[in-house]
Amino acid sequence: MSPSSLSLLSLLLLLLNGTVQSNDCSTEGFMELSLLEDKTGSTNNNGPSTAGLAESVETRWIITEEDKKFIGGCDFELTEVLVGVDIRTETDNRNQYPRIEIWRERGNFYRDPVSVELRLSPQNFTANGLYRYTLPFPLKIEAGYDDYRLGVYQPPDDRSVVRFYKVTGTGQIGRAEDYTNNDRKVRKKEITLQNSSILIHPITSNNCNYPPINESSFNTNSLSVTNVIPVNDTRAFPDIQFTCNGIITNWIIGITQNQTKSKHYPNIYLKHSSELIHVLTVDASAATSSNGNVHNFTSDIEVQYGDILVINVTTNSNPMYYQQYNGPLNYQLDSSNGLIPLEHNDYPLMSVVVEPSPSILEMSSTLTSTYTQSLTTNSHIQALMTSFLTLLTSISINNTLHITNTHSQSSNTLPSTLPVTSPTPSISDGTVSPPPPIVSTISSTSITDSSTSNPSVTLSTEGTLQSTGSNTLSAVLSTVFILLVVTILVILIVGALVYRRRLYKTSNENETFSSDEKKADIHQQSDALRMNEGQNPAYGVTGEKSGISANPAYGIHNREGIESIDEQELVYDEPRTMMCIKSEDVHGNKE
Repeated sequence: MSPSSLSLLSLLLLLLNGTVQSNDCSTEGFMELSLLEDKTGSTNNNGPSTAGLAESVETRWIITEEDKKFIGGCDFELTEVLVGVDIRTETDNRNQYPRIEIWRERGNFYRDPVSVELRLSPQNFTANGLYRYTLPFPLKIEAGYDDYRLGVYQPPDDRSVVRFYKVTGTGQIGRAEDYTNNDRKVRKKEITLQNSSILIHPITSNNCNYPPINESSFNTNSLSVTNVIPVNDTRAFPDIQFTCNGIITNWIIGITQNQTKSKHYPNIYLKHSSELIHVLTVDASAATSSNGNVHNFTSDIEVQYGDILVINVTTNSNPMYYQQYNGPLNYQLDSSNGLIPLEHNDYPLMSVVVEPSPSILEMSSTLTSTYTQSLTTNSHIQALMTSFLTLLTSISINNTLHITNTHSQSSNTLPSTLPVTSPTPSISDGTVSPPPPIVSTISSTSITDSSTSNPSVTLSTEGTLQSTGSNTLSAVLSTVFILLVVTILVILIVGALVYRRRLYKTSNENETFSSDEKKADIHQQSDALRMNEGQNPAYGVTGEKSGISANPAYGIHNREGIESIDEQELVYDEPRTMMCIKSEDVHGNKE
């Protein structure tokens, strides 16, 4: 195998081997244990200390608490915010978003607000329930004589995708009345004050004496804005999946009410390659251990990269418990066994513990060993290629779902994340340049899937699922990767064959050249002998075939043959030296 091909193969295998061994086994989208424990305290976690800010009409709120302001004479940019909100799905009628505003405080007025939209969707859900939102563009405030106040614009409750919450009994906020875009100001005496605090905290380049946050209290209040609800249907979660090949050792599930033994129990499935596999029946009495409403189930279920979660609960079964809102988009099966997006983004109270699969590590070790041996002998190339292709097959992603149940399948288009861009508005002393409209780009991904709804029924239909977001991206990347690897393998094999052919050809040419060289030497030596045997008066050779003419200088007196000279072997090179010396002696005598 050629050195260049061998080097390329070496790099490829080392990269693949490193990828396999460094692939920390993890999950994507499962609820973190801290949030699960927080939500299983009761079936209604929306405590008396928090309440929704949204009303039946749009409202504008300004934080009027004395110390919560940005003092004048200080430049800063608002780049991020911590918020306590609930997030719902967008529909035809529910499609508005709140805005974060900064007001200039001058005299008896709050005026000239600049704002940025708080656009969150189920694709932005967090596993710990906390939201730190980076603004699509910063709100820049230039130093001047005026102070500045943080505020919120909240759309009507039934039309708002994202809703702010407030903590009652602490702080002070004002509801701005009679604000018009023409006047762009609100008189302070026309603001209705409340003893409440909006769950929002600014993160700026310079705090400008804005008071720090009590993070623990803020997080506790933020988590309390959502409720826990029972659910009795079948739902699939393409955004809850596994990012490795591994073994599920623990299922941690929140069950907030006692189960009825006479009813069926929820069943959990995994979409695994081309089929739906039942992995757990959620019977609290079968849990390995429990801590209040948190139940731990042990298992040894094998999962593969890209497997997604499906929860099946029938109408008369014990329910599965979910956090209402702030979760990934939920899907349900239709009558044709297809997946349709629901107007729900509820979050199942479930977490898992996954360990790496030993088979992948063993295969990686085998591949490395085979590769090392192949470096010293070309006969192992075929074995190396076989091992490599086997490994590729084991880690490839297949997005075809085969379901063994009585449900159907359909195709749907869903929105993904919404990148937002806009120039930076600024406020300078006495002048305002409000931001232009935000330009949003929505990309969509085609999604199909299938699931089950009755665990007691034998399943018998087929479907296909291509999950949103990372699943689709993973499928595309895996396809490209496999094509790339196959191309490289073909190049390597062809390169090896070409190299061997060239090596064979070069070897033959070297052998031919060596043979010709030997023949030339033999001919040259033969010619030299013939030349020495020819006529040369200097040596006293007359050229007669019967012998060599007599030459007294060499002691030869017999024309019939060669007699010995002092009984020594005749040497042809020495006479040349002798003749040269005699010639010099002759010249010397003449002089």
